[in-house]
Amino acid sequence: MIASLFLYGAIVLLLAAAAWDAVTLTIPNYLVLAVLALYAASLSVNLDLSDILFDLLAALIVFVVCFVLFALGWLGGGDAKLAPGAVLWADYDGFLQFVIAMTLAGGILAIVLLILRVGLRSAGATQERLPLVLQWASPIPYGVAISTAAILVIWLQNSAILGF
Repeated sequence: MIASLFLYGAIVLLLAAAAWDAVTLTIPNYLVLAVLALYAASLSVNLDLSDILFDLLAALIVFVVCFVLFALGWLGGGDAKLAPGAVLWADYDGFLQFVIAMTLAGGILAIVLLILRVGLRSAGATQERLPLVLQWASPIPYGVAISTAAILVIWLQNSAILGF
């Protein structure tokens, strides 16, 4: 019961981060910290040191890759901070699933936004009247892909606990 509350809490926080990113193209630090704090609190339910170390290794790998992508200007700062926290919820066992799901979700999101932006532009929509995410030169809100991947892996690994 308590484990499911932590999982539901993580899902709510990840949904909030995705929504915030979709609307503002930013992810507030307090949401990222809440995802991390909830993971730390969830360790009170399942305190297996080897699992924790492997989870932290997965988060470190994601952090290093995201830091490089951020330094190159290919990923936003909020996205680079959210991804390591999100992968903690996927566990080390779900690391590869998370990376694949995040990549696919990001690609699908980019294609959908490209189609929408080109369609709106060809329809004569003025950029100033469009939501930020649909403006031509806006970046892709990759926090949506990160959150989608984490929620998918959480669900795949814990569907019996979550009851759906």
